[in-house]
Amino acid sequence: MCKRLLQEVPGQSMKIKHLKKCIQSQSNSFISEFCSSRDAASYLKYKLESSSKFVVEGKRVSLA
Repeated sequence: MCKRLLQEVPGQSMKIKHLKKCIQSQSNSFISEFCSSRDAASYLKYKLESSSKFVVEGKRVSLA
């Protein structure tokens, strides 16, 4: 889902918070698993950093 969302935006890059909000609007189950929005953003950043498909630079994520 993250890859598809990033492909839709110009430059294929966005802030992690914005990506989290886009995912939340597409799938409510993603956020409901976490106690807080901050936990969800931290988990998302961890998953993106551990993937070779994405590049995380500070608060921004883009396709590799």
